Amino acid sequence: MRRACLALLALLAVPTAARAEGARKVVLVVSASSAEQVESVTNALRAQLGDLPTEVVVETPSPVPAELRARLDYAADACTRNDAVGAFFVEAERADDLLLYLVEPRARRALVRRVKKQAGAEQAGLEELGIIVRSSVGALLEGREIGMEAGPDLATPEPKPSPPPKPEPAPVAPRPAPPRAQEASSTGRLAAHYAGQAFAAEVAWQSGLGVELAASPDRRWVFGLGYVALSPVEVESSAARVKVARHPLRGFAGYEVPAGGFRLGLELGLIGELDRRATTRTASGVEPTESADTWSAALSPRVTFRYPVWQGTEVWAGLGLDLFLNDSDYVAELAGRTETLLSPYRARAGAAMGLSVDLW
Repeated sequence: MRRACLALLALLAVPTAARAEGARKVVLVVSASSAEQVESVTNALRAQLGDLPTEVVVETPSPVPAELRARLDYAADACTRNDAVGAFFVEAERADDLLLYLVEPRARRALVRRVKKQAGAEQAGLEELGIIVRSSVGALLEGREIGMEAGPDLATPEPKPSPPPKPEPAPVAPRPAPPRAQEASSTGRLAAHYAGQAFAAEVAWQSGLGVELAASPDRRWVFGLGYVALSPVEVESSAARVKVARHPLRGFAGYEVPAGGFRLGLELGLIGELDRRATTRTASGVEPTESADTWSAALSPRVTFRYPVWQGTEVWAGLGLDLFLNDSDYVAELAGRTETLLSPYRARAGAAMGLSVDLW
């Protein structure tokens, strides 16, 4: 029986000890017209806080400061001395109402709440005040917003003297950076690429292989010359079959700027193109014309994108539009009429993609 009683006492002591360990302090200061009124207010507030994990510390200043600012300073000092989560100052000596002030650690303003007194119902006012204090303490413990209004400013605490600065270690001389190879201000490059173009409505997308040789005096301005070997196009009708071989030569000038890891360029070129036509078949009664060469010229703007893949080597792509200055339709002359075999576009969209290497 004795062992059972000891075990029961031990079990009851465990939550009590845990509660005491987790308890946090709340300071209570009451200003009233009599000692009996101070005791009545203190007991009402203690009753509301009895089941919260808090330790109520009652401060009794003697005498109670008369000025509001001095009262709040006293509450702030008591909060700091007791390492409390907050200090409540109750002004109960007023005839019309009760004033409750809350001072938090390191706060610059006090919080205030007013409770109206009613004649013959003083206890009801104390119960309402106790409920406000209980709710405010719960909010302090849980870190919630406190349902009280902003009150007067508190005295600015004197700053704590800063500790003397630690002596700085002697500076370590930085290691000289390894010399970097200076990038050449000029460069020359050779590029090989695939080239494709929309040539005419009568034929499919025309493809070929191109080569360009370019030079730059400052890695910004670029001047170059290029040639594209295009596959010949051949069209036919009931009257004739025509084969056209194109040989475009393009000179250009451009400007390139770095853009992230890429180089973005804008070029303006001038194309001189030699077109060689040959009639490979005619219908009976239709005389073939002799093979002939035609020269045409075009303006050739182009946008380029370059990305370095290793030292001195870049992958690049370009989009452009060749604007030809002259027409060159290919027709078959029949008895009393003509038949158009091939009508190239005046504006020919094109694309290029390839690899370029630096020559110096």
